[in-house]
Amino acid sequence: LLELAQKTIEKAGLKKLDSKTGVFIGVSSSDFAQKAYKEIQNTCSYLSTGTNQSTLAGRIAYWFNLNGPVMVIDTACSSFVSALIVACDNIKMGNCQVALVGAVNIILNSKPTSVLEKAQMLSKTDFCKVFDVNADGYVRSEGAAMILIQGVDGKSCNLKNEKLAVYRNDMKFTIESYGMAHNGRSNGLTVPNGISEYELMDRVNKKRVNTSMISWVEAHAAGTPLGDPIEARAIIRALSDSSNDNRPIHITSVKSSLGHCEAVAGAASLIMALEAYHHCYLPPMQHFKLLNTNIITNPSLIVPVIGEELPDTFEMLINSFGFSGTNTSIVLRGCIRRQEQENGKVPNYPVMKQRLSFDHSPCIFLCSADDSESFELMSKELEDYLEKTNQNLATICACLQDLRSTGRYRIAVPIKRHTQKWLPSGISIEPQKWTKVAFSMGTIPDPAMIVELYIVYQSFRRIFIKYIKTYKCANSFASSKSNGKLAFEYISKLSLITFLLSIGINPSTIIAPTRIDRIIVEVIRRKRRVKNALETVNNSNKSVPNQHQNFEIQQEMIFENFDCILNVQNLQIEKPETIYSTNSKRSLIDQFMDTICQLYEHFIDINWQVLNNRTYKTCLIPEPEYSKKKYWPFDDCNMQSIDYNHPNGELLTSNLEPEISEKMKELDKTNLLADQFNDNNYDNIKTDPTFQHYLYKLVQKKCALSNPERI
Repeated sequence: LLELAQKTIEKAGLKKLDSKTGVFIGVSSSDFAQKAYKEIQNTCSYLSTGTNQSTLAGRIAYWFNLNGPVMVIDTACSSFVSALIVACDNIKMGNCQVALVGAVNIILNSKPTSVLEKAQMLSKTDFCKVFDVNADGYVRSEGAAMILIQGVDGKSCNLKNEKLAVYRNDMKFTIESYGMAHNGRSNGLTVPNGISEYELMDRVNKKRVNTSMISWVEAHAAGTPLGDPIEARAIIRALSDSSNDNRPIHITSVKSSLGHCEAVAGAASLIMALEAYHHCYLPPMQHFKLLNTNIITNPSLIVPVIGEELPDTFEMLINSFGFSGTNTSIVLRGCIRRQEQENGKVPNYPVMKQRLSFDHSPCIFLCSADDSESFELMSKELEDYLEKTNQNLATICACLQDLRSTGRYRIAVPIKRHTQKWLPSGISIEPQKWTKVAFSMGTIPDPAMIVELYIVYQSFRRIFIKYIKTYKCANSFASSKSNGKLAFEYISKLSLITFLLSIGINPSTIIAPTRIDRIIVEVIRRKRRVKNALETVNNSNKSVPNQHQNFEIQQEMIFENFDCILNVQNLQIEKPETIYSTNSKRSLIDQFMDTICQLYEHFIDINWQVLNNRTYKTCLIPEPEYSKKKYWPFDDCNMQSIDYNHPNGELLTSNLEPEISEKMKELDKTNLLADQFNDNNYDNIKTDPTFQHYLYKLVQKKCALSNPERI
């Protein structure tokens, strides 16, 4: 759950969450705790915190320093949607504005499975045949999921006008309405109550702001001959009462593809719906042939057996029912895809200005990790990703800068093409941190450099124009006299230092040998003091660290006292000697980017958003490589793994059934490949469980496929 929370935050385009964020986790089983107390002999203080279900949410809030409402919710199979509803209520009440909502289900105990089998709730064919005439139960499956939701501010979003809150990654849906209810006293605690299900869906449907027809229902149906018909009848009745429209209603259940994830079942349905909308495709039902005879035939009810295209906007109902009687329903509304595209349009700049400000300058590509091994793995993954992806290069670089820039091992490279080779031979030593940085004022800056900075960086452009208007010296630039040069030197150096400070380069000392240099530095220092004072007044009730530390002013430079000396005149590093070639054909902007790369590599915190001054949509980039060390506390044979890429890798048979394991050990692999896998014996292979297990392992060893993108 911790890793999922981190990945969710990253995919949302956030570096960190607001402190008032809530955490709501759905969980039902306690297999891990039962296994831990049964098998772990050494008792320690971490056993309680590692097995108590309340820490599933508490640990996330502790790790990310969140102070909002935090709770774990157990309503059996409806746990996730129950957690989602509680999160929505807390957002409405103002307890939090953003919430992490997740669920987890792992199967470590065979006893519950045996109990469910004796109760005839599990499928004997190992398939969830939802709504099918041959439905005989469900298949248990594991899962973990995490989503991030935020409140819709009435000032910025009016649901009646279909203006949805758009964040950096463009939210694609809103939760229109939701409800939770219990079956009450029915034919049994675990027996579905059709009347209660109908009343819940009818109430949720009538609470919607929009009155358009619901065209898609993601049912809770798990493939049981009793529950599926009851829910289908409740759906038909609830949606037929609310509209006289005879348009078809598509009814699906993701359990036909993934099985029943129990506490995570609602998350599987929700994420499937979001992925379906993202790809504009309604997925078909699996293992469905003939409609269950107990389901009343209705012309408006359609079980899709082939995929269909989704409309630009739609509303759907998601059901999630718990076997203990707690039922939940939510209605989702997808935003208008055309409107979303319009919101993501690039401003209509003149063609020449677009070329200069976007295409002309390279992008700074980052790679960072917390250890050398992870850095090497991550850099190779990023190199392969760059060669294969069709994502915009600037978007990729912006995501890396915002989300992957804090590792101890790091590299930054200006690149212009996806295929550009940027990966170094290897970084085995952690870079030295530059703690003492000095600015050297130098002589008059090159006007060509000022022009390039003005065109490429909007933040510098604003600073430069602001100072020209403040000091009213635009006419002086056209003068050939000394006062014109003096005015240009004053404005350009003042703008350059302000620009460097704004992107996070804070010097401990500024070397100002001339009188005009000392005036410029003193002006900047006074402005920083005023800014610090205003921040202190505005945040008088909060403990806010002083981000704008003051600097010293010196007339002479002593090289030995500083880790890095940056020349303001040309924005180049004088000390230490640059590792980049000083090619006269390279533009001044390229040289400045080299400077930024060196500063970042030596742990100067660059403010990338100010430097780029553009808002990018997030994109999917390779996930960070975490430590490969496993923290599994059990001596479990099922956890054994094999390195299939190793030439001497052997097939493990300890996790197979005993009789199959013995057969496998007796097999001659060479003879099996030569004799058994031929046309004459293929039918025997398909029916013999020994060969089935071996064939599965063989395919897994021979076909080294990359990990698919998981939902």
